[in-house]
Amino acid sequence: MPVQFPENTDRWIEGDAPRSDLVVSSRARLARNLPQFPFVPRANKEQLAAISETLEKALRSSDYFKGFTRFELSEISSQERKFLRESHLISGEMEKGLDHRAVYVNDDAKTSIMVNEEDHLRIQTMLPGLQIAEIYHRMEEIEEALEAVLEFAYSAQFGYLTACPTNTGTGLRVSVMVHLVALVMTNQAEEALGSLGNLGLVVRGAYGEHSAHSGDLFQISNEVTLGRTEENLVEVLQNVIDQIIGRESSGRELLLRQHATKCEDVILRAIGVLSHAR
Repeated sequence: MPVQFPENTDRWIEGDAPRSDLVVSSRARLARNLPQFPFVPRANKEQLAAISETLEKALRSSDYFKGFTRFELSEISSQERKFLRESHLISGEMEKGLDHRAVYVNDDAKTSIMVNEEDHLRIQTMLPGLQIAEIYHRMEEIEEALEAVLEFAYSAQFGYLTACPTNTGTGLRVSVMVHLVALVMTNQAEEALGSLGNLGLVVRGAYGEHSAHSGDLFQISNEVTLGRTEENLVEVLQNVIDQIIGRESSGRELLLRQHATKCEDVILRAIGVLSHAR
């Protein structure tokens, strides 16, 4: 019997949230692998099927994941896969819909678990606005539930082992999507974001790696996880985001004082497109 496809998968963006005028969302993503199987890029179809089956049995044995719905990517339409990607519940790689790839989505559509993406498991959870500490604690809870039913590939020297070396260590990526329209309009975005690499952070587009900064949306996250504690990653990101949104807020106030007509024109044109485009 086919599962019911969700009508709304963007609930993570709804409702009042801290600094939602400047910050679209906060997200945490965790990469984990099973020790008895090769990494996904080296696994054959039989091994990918075995990974998927192993994870299905483990997740269904846990009460924590009872509210999650499983979708086989190869069994849903390309339009439905696109819908999930645009809602940030799956990646561009998962959108291809290859065999033995699946995603589990919870009832409020704020947490998804991708199976056989780049790693055996890619867990991500999102909240609206600036909620870095909250999203980290939510991920801690999910990780604890997973470790109760699964053993993960781990090295005493390197930490959690992942297909891509940049994820080895904690395997945790915490990111914030910010709307920096004022910094872009005043040509300050490059200067404000250009030095973040020195702090171990990376700036990407709204859909992550290789995506464009369309709509003046920027996703800022930690770049590496090896040799850093999870608490340190969260603290550094929080401090940097606070500074950036402070600059953006000041920039917006300045634009409204000095270029009110131009700002109103941009806003009203956007409303016109949203209201009448097909």
